[in-house]
Amino acid sequence: MNGLEGRDPWGVVLVIEGRWYRRFTPEGERFYRESLPLQAQLAAQNLWLLAGEPVGGQVELPVLACLTYPWEWDWAGWQEAALSTLRIQKEALKAGWSLRDATPLNLTRQEGRMVWFDQLSLGPYQAGEPWKAYPEFVATFLAPLLLMAWRDRRLGKELLLYPQGLPLDLVYSLLPGLRRWHPTALIHLRLSRQASSRGTSAAEKISSRPTLSTRRLLALVESLEADVQGLKPRYAPSPWEGYEGAACPYSERAQAHKQQTVAAWLERLAPRRGMDLGAHVGTYTRFLLAVAKEKVLALEQDAYALDRLAASLASSRLYPIWADIAHPSPPVQLGGRTLPGLLERLESSVEVVLALALVHHLRLRSFLTFSVQAHRFAHCLEPGGHLIVEYVPPTDPMVRRLHSCPETFPDYSEEGFLAAMGTYFSLEAVERLPESERSLYLFQKR
Repeated sequence: MNGLEGRDPWGVVLVIEGRWYRRFTPEGERFYRESLPLQAQLAAQNLWLLAGEPVGGQVELPVLACLTYPWEWDWAGWQEAALSTLRIQKEALKAGWSLRDATPLNLTRQEGRMVWFDQLSLGPYQAGEPWKAYPEFVATFLAPLLLMAWRDRRLGKELLLYPQGLPLDLVYSLLPGLRRWHPTALIHLRLSRQASSRGTSAAEKISSRPTLSTRRLLALVESLEADVQGLKPRYAPSPWEGYEGAACPYSERAQAHKQQTVAAWLERLAPRRGMDLGAHVGTYTRFLLAVAKEKVLALEQDAYALDRLAASLASSRLYPIWADIAHPSPPVQLGGRTLPGLLERLESSVEVVLALALVHHLRLRSFLTFSVQAHRFAHCLEPGGHLIVEYVPPTDPMVRRLHSCPETFPDYSEEGFLAAMGTYFSLEAVERLPESERSLYLFQKR
């Protein structure tokens, strides 16, 4: 039995024989039981993950299909999570409750929706009280969203460095000049920054204000809703824009043959769970979604491409993840507990992995040897799972585009590739692409 200690005085999360439980203090159990009708109401609106009645001072927690953290979310996931948090707060206030915390770490994607999964986040609301979690919402939700919308979408990774909230003085300094005078920045960032510079935290500043009526508190939440809804991401030029069009390295015949082969192999394997590494805009993620009936994970390190993928492939089984398999999100220490890194969360998670047009990037740009790549692919697969991987030879034009002298990598050869894969996999099939030197390989994990 392992206990995951955190900052919550009302309970602790336990892992017992691979199953997750929330154990309550007497006060925590009382408030949890009293808030169950509201939790059920929120669950009916697809905002809340319901756990049920406690037994013996604890409750078993629902299984998460794919736990992801904010620094791995697509833009739509970020925006939906923020709006879901505000909707929960509105419904809670109307029922005499309030969110005790407002961090995106309490939400994840489940069956196509961003849902709240911390069942102890609701506390009784006393009329006239401020929303004590408002400063946390500003620092962990609004500040990252403003940076992604007004400066650069890639700044969504900043929360990985500051998981308890971005420093508002840093956020304000990063905003473009005119945006610093936008009402949203002035109201929610600048005033909090000034309070902090005087040695007063935003929470203390808000808590010291005169009583705030429920009506005015609801108006604040609705104002934040309007601010979040009006944001759109700002992208830096993407090197992969147009890759599916004029910049595509395949002839029409080679591309058609590749798609037919991948589709046929997937149809034969009929996996329930699949993963597309380097998914780009989802061309081959679609093939996985056509056969995998439980979940499909799509990893892509380019934010622009991932956001396009998430917007175009609307499915309750899709889990887009903004991540680079060569440099996955590390474990994060937070409040006495450790948030698991991406590799730990991906271990033995799927039955099929697609690694198409990827190995040359991992070798030449990320310097992952074929042996390391093979280990990483195998790590994600269940025993007996399958890998569909595309080998790109050093003579390929895209290899020359990545590195002017691939000859400096003596292990970069088809023989070296097959030897590395053979450590973890058995070869089942190979298909040469016409009008190309590339090959598709189907391996099974030993």
